[in-house]
Amino acid sequence: MELILWKEKEKHNPRLGSISKFNATVEHLVEISPTFRGVPAIFLRRVIAKNEVLRHKFREGETIIHEDDVQCDYFFALLSGELSISRKQEYLTSIAQVCSFGTIGYFTGKRSAEVIAAADSVVLKINRQTIQGWPDDIQSTLHENLARELSRIVESMNNVITNETNHCFDRIHDVQEKLCKIGI
Repeated sequence: MELILWKEKEKHNPRLGSISKFNATVEHLVEISPTFRGVPAIFLRRVIAKNEVLRHKFREGETIIHEDDVQCDYFFALLSGELSISRKQEYLTSIAQVCSFGTIGYFTGKRSAEVIAAADSVVLKINRQTIQGWPDDIQSTLHENLARELSRIVESMNNVITNETNHCFDRIHDVQEKLCKIGI
């Protein structure tokens, strides 16, 4: 499943609406997110403000990620709202906390799950091309974090025996090839 979740620290999940709430949400994302650890919140806010990182509002029921999408050179971060994740039209889980998702597709170029807004949601869409224009130290930090999270996901997947074991091994192989290509 293309999803990175982490437990929220004992802070509330700020709702978006004002600039101060948006700033608090980005701070919260950087603080709790393994994906954004080490990326300065001020930098992330600036690239969002300059539309280098796109902030999308999705209405309840709108599809964010289509399963089997083969044109995916981006990953996402949920800032507010709730998402529903399914595979082959079978519900897998929901998320309603600040988190990043879609990293497996970011590395493999293929999506393996569908993500739909279960409630009105605000999502960041972070494109590979945009990241390539960022300072080298931020690119490096972000890619190291994504690779570490991807490894954690792969390890978790290996601990769960499912009917899709062969599918998981194919994904792992694809991810390893992509990581080698980008030098991680």
